[in-house]
Amino acid sequence: SHAALTAAELANVPLVNLSTGVPRLSDATIPPEFMRWHYRDAGWARTRNRLGYRLRSVIELPLLDLLNRARARASLAPHRHLGDALSPSAVISQLPPGLDFPARDGAQAVHYLGPFESPADRAGGNFPWERLGEEPIVYVSTGTLSEAEAFFRRVAEACAPLPVQVVMTRGGGGAPADPASLPGSPIVVDYCPQLEVLARASVTVTHGSMNTIVESLACSVPVVAIPIMFDQPGCAARLARTGAGLALSPRRARGARLRASIRAALEDEEFAQAAQRMQGACRDGGGVERACHLIETVAAGGSITSHAGN
Repeated sequence: SHAALTAAELANVPLVNLSTGVPRLSDATIPPEFMRWHYRDAGWARTRNRLGYRLRSVIELPLLDLLNRARARASLAPHRHLGDALSPSAVISQLPPGLDFPARDGAQAVHYLGPFESPADRAGGNFPWERLGEEPIVYVSTGTLSEAEAFFRRVAEACAPLPVQVVMTRGGGGAPADPASLPGSPIVVDYCPQLEVLARASVTVTHGSMNTIVESLACSVPVVAIPIMFDQPGCAARLARTGAGLALSPRRARGARLRASIRAALEDEEFAQAAQRMQGACRDGGGVERACHLIETVAAGGSITSHAGN
């Protein structure tokens, strides 16, 4: 995706970026997307954030150098940093308004539209609906993490004493290798009709993927996020700020502490109310229809109002 603007400039066509994770910004008022830092409106926090962005720039130097060599061969001006590779017209985000940290107005043309989803395209599958009872559903998803075996076992152990039905999806991964060995007899499937299950779920426990967080909030489901890598810490920090969920470090997400967090997400009305507010934000963001309008406007050569505030 970092080469998309270069390709668009060579073809002389406009570019719109679609962001499914935390939008990439370089605004000192907010922490970098890969940090678990919370938002603070203070001078010391802005200094901390700048240091985080400098670290990101150092890590990205090899990729920036490779991209600038290609741009030089095409007689294009070099990028100062990878943030320059974003579309100057619009970045469209599946985050609903209010989920990201509040950047300065004009920091980047980001449009927060809510999830890009189509339930009709995601329904079905061989999910064992007949195994679901009347207990509240705790939905557990980790993608294909290498740590998924331990993750699933910790969640199963935490939920075993609770009056809940645990539903786990491997997401194509191999863990848990032996679902029958997990405490509490959770339902474990390779793939899950996520939107349908979330429509009946009471809590989501996840590694912090923004896709799962946003789809859970779109279904008014509070989330317990246990971030591990990539932008997951930043996703979890943004979730926690909304009040619609909790962010736990992997080191602390075990045993009684994890059980207490899941119970709180189940029983504390404040989490439910915040999740309902975020559901409204998902609904009001415009979604696919608004995204298509923005793309068509840019493609036709029109201008759209920058909206980085959140």
